[in-house]
This record gives sequence, C-alpha cells and structure tokens, in this order.
Amino acid sequence: MRATALLLYALALNWNGARAAEQSAVLYNIATQPLGPALHQFARRSDLYVMFSPQAVQDLRSPGLKGVHSREGALQALLAGTRLEFVFADARTVIVRRRPEGPIETSPQRPTAENETDVNFSQHETIVVTARKREERLQDIPLAISAFSQEQIQEAGFRDLGDLALQTPGMSFNPRSGGVRAGRVDSRIRLRGVTSDSHLDHLQPTSLFIDGIFVLGTANSIGLQDLERVEVIKGPQSAFFGRNTFAGAINFITRNPDLYEFRTELDMSAASYEKYDVSALHSGPLIPGKLAYQVNTRAYRRGSEWTATDGGELGVEASNFFSGVLYAEPIENLSMKFRAYFQRDDDGPPAAGMIRSRDIDTCSGKTFTRLD
Repeated sequence: MRATALLLYALALNWNGARAAEQSAVLYNIATQPLGPALHQFARRSDLYVMFSPQAVQDLRSPGLKGVHSREGALQALLAGTRLEFVFADARTVIVRRRPEGPIETSPQRPTAENETDVNFSQHETIVVTARKREERLQDIPLAISAFSQEQIQEAGFRDLGDLALQTPGMSFNPRSGGVRAGRVDSRIRLRGVTSDSHLDHLQPTSLFIDGIFVLGTANSIGLQDLERVEVIKGPQSAFFGRNTFAGAINFITRNPDLYEFRTELDMSAASYEKYDVSALHSGPLIPGKLAYQVNTRAYRRGSEWTATDGGELGVEASNFFSGVLYAEPIENLSMKFRAYFQRDDDGPPAAGMIRSRDIDTCSGKTFTRLD
C-alpha cells in the first residue's frame, strides 16, 4: 500500500520578537537606557530568558550595544561598569545577580560546584513551549504537558512517535489500528485512556500536528530528525488546535535554520531483517542575518517479519521524504518561514490481523483448528 503526503505552508509570520534558534551571533541595536529595559530587549533578541531582581538593577544604566555579538559578549557589554555578573542556569536561561565584593570583572561564568548553590535550579533544563500560541516556560504554563527538546530527542535516540510514547506518562500509541488495513495509515494515539471506537483518522480524540497544522494519520511514519521540540499536551485543546483534540494534542515544532552558520547532520542506523534508517540535514545562511535555508531527507525501511503462504512478505515498511525550509528575518521583530514537505510510504500487508469470531464459531457449523 502506498501513501503520499505533501505539506506546504508559507509566510508563517511572527511579530513577537522572531529569532533563529540557538544563534551563536546576533545583530543588536540596543540604545543607552536603564539597565532593566536593556536586559529585556537583549532577552527578546537573543531568544533567552534573563532573570534578575528589580533591586539589583535599580538606578543602573546600560551603555547600549550595536553590531553583531555573541550572547556572552553582549551581556558583558551591557553589564560593563556595574557590580553585576551573569551565569547560565541552562542553555536558555541566564541569571543576572550581584557580584561578591571585590574588583569588578567582566568575564562570564557558568555554574560550577562553587556557585551552583546560588542557582538552585541550574541542574534542570528550561524548556520553552508554545502550546497556547505564545512562548512560555514549561514550569510556568498551567497545562499538563510532556515536552521533549531537540537535545533530549537526540540523546535518547528517539526515532518516531512510538519511542516518545514509551517515555510519556498517560500516553499509548498503536502504529496500526489492530491490523485493520495495510500500512501505517490507521495509527491511534491515546492520552489518559481516552479512545474512539472508530479507526477513522478524523474521529480520533487525540491528533498530531506539525507546527500547528493537522496531520491526517501516518503519525508513526514521520521522523523526528528536523524537530526543535515535541509537545504532548494532555486534556481538551479545541480552543487552540480545533477538532479531534478532546483528549489532547501532540505538536511537532520544526527547527529554523541558522542565519549565521552552516550546519550538516547525518544520522544512520541499521538492524537485522533489512532494517535501516538514514537521514541527512543541511542548513546555512543565504544572506547572513537575513535569509537562511534548510534541506532534510530521510530513507527508512524495515524488512518482512513473516512470509505468507503465497510467498508474499508481511510487515514490510518503507518511507522516503524530503523537506525544504526558507527562513527570513528581514527586519527586527518580523520573521517569515516557508516549508515544503513531501513523503511517500510504501508498506506491505501487516504481519498481524483479526479473525472474526462469527467466522469460526461452532454455531455456524464451522470449526477452527489451532495452529500451535
């Protein structure tokens, strides 16, 4: 059975401080002003959470900042001449605090055994989610969410939604709805035990989305290689995601290409029964600081588990996909994203099926011999 998916979405506008993820260098234009507003402006531009107490920055002014700087270098410049220092609690959170009495220094610090006591949450990763259509820290949002960052997905070796389901409390996933039809088109997601008697994709209580766009079935054939984050949102989500989200929603957030640096990734795995999974990703700037591209491709196959009496292979799965992204930040606080996605699945008959009891019961005069 073959299934082909083509997904296009263009001009995804973000007017709320759009930024390329994990930029190593950023273009700043921060005027001389009180230090508090300057730090807020730095946080929006750098895609970081900057935490400080109002008393620490009271009556302090920042000399401002212009040009392209690393995030550490920008913070050094903004805090120059003050008795403040900064530490990274994690990759996305910065804490600005008073420096102990002594000579003023400008070198950045990262949490160590000596200063971790001052940052009591430095050992926890801060994940930013967009479940309510705006950026919020996971620990601040009043929803039941299981979120996986790009680093967590890569470190754990997750390959598909089935792997994520094994690590998500209250979630179960069946890539095929009881072997009703061939292929992975009848995948069924359950959150908190809520399910549906129908195997039709548009009648399920939990649905999958990519960047907020509904995905009709084939949930388990979509790879995780080009994702920035996965959000598993539990509970009714019709207000934010529409129909088919009575039990919850799963949102795949794709990553944006870097506006300043080139990046290439290659991921390969192989196993017995002719199984392999190969993906490649390449991204980089077309116009540094303004326009970037990203291309991603994947080839996946799993060989047959069983052979039918007529010699046919059962349980074969094969997927090939390609995606391309153009990402632009023409002016400050405006971003545009165009993403095209093409996928073709070529699966054989399932290696499992159902035998209806009315076809083998003794009431109809038929008998059934067990194969074991």
